[in-house]
Amino acid sequence: MLIGGGLDEAPIAYKNIWDVMYAQQDLVEVVGTFQPKVVRMDK
Repeated sequence: MLIGGGLDEAPIAYKNIWDVMYAQQDLVEVVGTFQPKVVRMDK
């Protein structure tokens, strides 16, 4: 759930974190994951 996202938020500006980490797999090590249920954004 997203609360408070404004019209100026461009979803295309955000990359899939798993794609980014896969592309940089020699630089990162996954030690845990976090799955947020609610995202609160300020205007």
